[in-house]
Amino acid sequence: MSLLLGAARRPRRAASARGSPPPPRRPCPAGDGAPRSPRLRPPSAARPARGAGTAPPSRAGSAAATWRRGRPRSRRPGPLPRLGTARLRPAAASAAHGERGPAAARQQEAAGRLPRRPRSPVARRGMPGPRMPAWGILPVTLPAFTITGMWIVYAMALSNNHICPVHNWNYNQSCGVDGPGSCCTLDHIPLVSKCGTLPPESCFFSLICSLGSFMVILVGLLRYAHLLERLGPSLLNTLGLATGWVCAAGLTMVGNFQVDHAKVLHYIGAGVAFPTSMLFLLLQSILTYRMAKTHGQYWTGHLRSILTAVAFLTLIFSGVFFIQESFVLQHVAALCEWMFIIDVLVFYGTFTFEFGAISTDTFLVLLKASRAPKSYKGESGISSTVHIHSHAEGLAMA
Repeated sequence: MSLLLGAARRPRRAASARGSPPPPRRPCPAGDGAPRSPRLRPPSAARPARGAGTAPPSRAGSAAATWRRGRPRSRRPGPLPRLGTARLRPAAASAAHGERGPAAARQQEAAGRLPRRPRSPVARRGMPGPRMPAWGILPVTLPAFTITGMWIVYAMALSNNHICPVHNWNYNQSCGVDGPGSCCTLDHIPLVSKCGTLPPESCFFSLICSLGSFMVILVGLLRYAHLLERLGPSLLNTLGLATGWVCAAGLTMVGNFQVDHAKVLHYIGAGVAFPTSMLFLLLQSILTYRMAKTHGQYWTGHLRSILTAVAFLTLIFSGVFFIQESFVLQHVAALCEWMFIIDVLVFYGTFTFEFGAISTDTFLVLLKASRAPKSYKGESGISSTVHIHSHAEGLAMA
């Protein structure tokens, strides 16, 4: 009997289940921004009993439910937990940044585990570093300071009757004690070295040569970095840097060992400084044409070629006439020596055109080349500016 009653009740339950609509989803209440757990439901939203009919949802509720079902899920992460690392000291944060490299530090910053560190504008990809036009003053300062100092030394030696004036062409074999003050011999020829032989002008001569050699080293280094940035690794550029620094060493010997007191060392310094300076001019003229892309840069190359040719002629004439015994020819050798020195210093002054475009990228290229030098055959034609920003970002994160 019980089996018959159970079989009679089952179709009714199935019919009631088929006839009742599914319970609607409860819309998100308006104005309530507090998140709720999906497992907890308020008492008013309890599931109705089986077989009981439910009222159709309101228009506002159905619209809210439709908007909720059709809204795309946001992929933005929620609030991250505070792990206490945001209050790290600068030293601890730097150590944490340097443990696993820049890539791991960036991932930890993105996850909120490390405080974000301000990045330099140089480290941004695709943006050149800030320019430093003040370096354009250095090439002009070198000839202005050195030429002015040389003429001051010449004026001091002339006032003390240690040399004869440049416009004098009359020389004697010897001068007596009671002779005129304008008597000139071979010891009074106005060579540059003779002007700085005796005190007090010898002190100023040594000072000018020492400061000038330091400025030559600095100009040669900046020129090397600028060409390395524009042309990439080059053997000619490295030779230009080497010849400039050797010339500075020879100039220091010339200024600190006077010809009357240390003739051998003085001549060794002069024999090193003059040929290497001539080679420096030649290499820089060639590199100027290799780097030239505009008409102004080509005209700069033409100017430097003319200065190089004048320096070569005056150096040859000075060396040939200096070994002669004629007073006139030795006086011409002195004039050629003055012309050679002025010409070389003017050549250094022409670097102001390129040094005005020096930026922080130039120093980054120089720093990278000093840390990891590369062969000249592998990447001689590739510019190093492609890797500047990635290296700068690594420096900023390290």
